[in-house]
Amino acid sequence: MSAIDPWREGGYRAAGTGWELRFDHPTPGMFTFRSGKNLEIVLHGAKLDDLEESTALPGRRKLHLSEDGCESSLETACTIPFGAEPSINRKFRLLDGVLSVTTDFVIRTSFRVREIVSGGFSIRGEFRRFAVVPVPADGVLLPEPEWKESASAVPGAVLYDGTEPPASLLIETVEGKIIELSVGEDFWRWSSAAQPCTSSRYTLTRTGEGIEAEGVLYRFQPQPEMEIPDGRNRRICFLLAWKKPGSAGKKKKYTDVLDLSAFDWNSNQLAVSPDGAVVPGIPCFASAGVINGLKKWVRRHLADAKEGDVFAVTNVVPVCCCSAAHQDRARQKVLPHLTHYAINDFRRWAQKQLSPKGAKLEIVPREKTFVPPSV
Repeated sequence: MSAIDPWREGGYRAAGTGWELRFDHPTPGMFTFRSGKNLEIVLHGAKLDDLEESTALPGRRKLHLSEDGCESSLETACTIPFGAEPSINRKFRLLDGVLSVTTDFVIRTSFRVREIVSGGFSIRGEFRRFAVVPVPADGVLLPEPEWKESASAVPGAVLYDGTEPPASLLIETVEGKIIELSVGEDFWRWSSAAQPCTSSRYTLTRTGEGIEAEGVLYRFQPQPEMEIPDGRNRRICFLLAWKKPGSAGKKKKYTDVLDLSAFDWNSNQLAVSPDGAVVPGIPCFASAGVINGLKKWVRRHLADAKEGDVFAVTNVVPVCCCSAAHQDRARQKVLPHLTHYAINDFRRWAQKQLSPKGAKLEIVPREKTFVPPSV
């Protein structure tokens, strides 16, 4: 585990074998990720109407390292010193090859925003191939990545254009590492299409340097005799993950196994497709009932766990579930959310419980299922 620390050249830094993260770089509130020889991912600043994040003044910075040393976080705050002085705050959380990013737009009610550009990113440098993974049009399973060679897309080619973002963009580096950029569990927050007179748009474009991602989180298109809505705070989450795929070796022997496909789940714990149909045998990790059941299973083993014990939750499937109840908004019925975050959060919690005993937990995906680096 590499902690986030103040950097002598300014800002903050974390690094490991073959990768580096720089925070407050190239500008306050941003980050730059470097992998291998020359691949670089740079977060872009957001924009609220004509107020750009690049003009913001940096405020507090708060570092935190967990007691077990396995997780570090950095909180940043930046205020744009013009107009209604909105703030853009971020929390970066780094754990085992996964960086989760929560962005809060702090907007006063008096600031009636017409457009919010979420802030995209640039990928620069060499890479072997890429894949754009959309959310499923029906069902809950994310499609297998359709990999395309880097040279197959010429500069200027549009790789994606939609009113909602893709679930993930995957990059395979020249060193064979898979890098993932995915929307957070709050996928439903990234689209404004359900609100009156509003729209969103997201694009991925091939450039001479790599790939450019741009996103309009919110755009209000006023109609006659309709006022611009009052400003309000907004939050969006996404993650960056990186991992070198391991080879499928012999099946391991585990101290105990919880097979998700064999468990008798309640219908309200199962994943739900866009048409409202419950999908048998596939639990949603965003369901409180699922997480409570998994935590209960881990706690049962704490008293007897010993050095070297390995517990496994098997047949795990990351999904895009549409049950609004799993987001504590049951009245809205349909709210699409991705479970990458929730799977990671459960694993992080389980490791904290087991590590004092010298034991650990493994997440074992279902066979023949593509597993993104974040899972």
